[in-house]
Amino acid sequence: MKKRIFAAALCLTLVLCLGVVRPNRQAHAATADGFFTAAAMEQALTEFLGSGADNRIDRTSFSDAEKTAANWLNAKLTEYDSLQVEKSAFTYAEKYNSYNIEARYTGADSQYQVIIGANYDNMYENVGNLKGNKGAGALQNATGVSVLLEIARYLQETKPVYPFDVVLVFFGASEPGLIGSRDYVNKMTTDSRLNTLLMANVQRVGGDHLYVYDDEVKTLHGKLLLDTAGERGLTFRRQPTSVPYIAAETVQGIPYTTWGMLGDQAGFMSSGINTVNVFGGHIGSLNLNNAETLGGNISYTAKDNLDTLKSRYPDYSRQMADIADMLTATIAREDFTDTCLRSPTEKYDYIWLTKPVYVSIILVGIMILAGVALILLVKHFEKKYPFVPVHKKLKIAVFGIEYEDKDTNDIFVDVKPTGRSNNPFDGY
Repeated sequence: MKKRIFAAALCLTLVLCLGVVRPNRQAHAATADGFFTAAAMEQALTEFLGSGADNRIDRTSFSDAEKTAANWLNAKLTEYDSLQVEKSAFTYAEKYNSYNIEARYTGADSQYQVIIGANYDNMYENVGNLKGNKGAGALQNATGVSVLLEIARYLQETKPVYPFDVVLVFFGASEPGLIGSRDYVNKMTTDSRLNTLLMANVQRVGGDHLYVYDDEVKTLHGKLLLDTAGERGLTFRRQPTSVPYIAAETVQGIPYTTWGMLGDQAGFMSSGINTVNVFGGHIGSLNLNNAETLGGNISYTAKDNLDTLKSRYPDYSRQMADIADMLTATIAREDFTDTCLRSPTEKYDYIWLTKPVYVSIILVGIMILAGVALILLVKHFEKKYPFVPVHKKLKIAVFGIEYEDKDTNDIFVDVKPTGRSNNPFDGY
């Protein structure tokens, strides 16, 4: 009997000890296996664009139509009691008004935060001197908005526990120059910027491939996203960066811009925050302008509507699901926070390349190298195909060219009258 009591006590002690030393995994969330589907993404996109009188095809920046879209997003997100929703107004150039919509999901520890953003406006009508395109902006950027809406639904329905806050931000007035996102960054406190682990922007989901642009040099946080995608069987590519980043305002009249830079993460990146831009398209190894999907451009044209999106890029809804899957799986990793904190310290600092004096030196150096290369090329062809001058002699064929001793270096002028005999003894 005593042995049984002792054994029971021992088992109870072991159970209690295991309960004490068992690691606390509540700070990490399970991955969203099977939650994000192509069908759900397509439904979210269709609902956001609307139909009939209740449509949001026109979301022109700074317009009443953009405000209507902002109000719709605000109302939709407010339905989720797990999110703290705030609509923030901002003014540009003292006469243009727009709104950012923020939906915050509170984590176990709110010291840190992760921001996932997408712009909801388009250029349907003219804005100031900018010409409208009459496009619904289904690709750019209703797809990005819908990815965020599905992530919001995931947070509401599964209630994952993160050791940080997750903030979904829908930016207004992005198309005229990332104005909404820059206003959002400018209003962030110093501590808020320092404690933002990652800002992920989602846009134009469609095309041959999905890309992740993290920086002009490889970063730990960029690698983490790509590794997570690979582990989950998702295909993403890192946007190739052939030359270091040179800001357009730095290089006088000679901008260097790739599609990956042209996203609402740009202002966050300039503030020293870890950023990624996740988007679809087809990009070669060297792009000095906006990259578009192979097969034709529908972004910023009247063709950017839901029908064209479905016919041109039929895989877009699955790509949307893949992006949501990759982002939520990445932030759920146990090494996510540590990796993001280390990423800025282990990234090569190329900021000196963006200073005007160094940029000028680089450009002059490029011109010198181009000149030297041109000289060497000319010398090569001179040696391969040497130039031999030919001296021609002008001669007069008095009795007709057929009676002259012709040489290849001679040029004859035949002065024999037409219709006369060629026999010099016949006379004139």
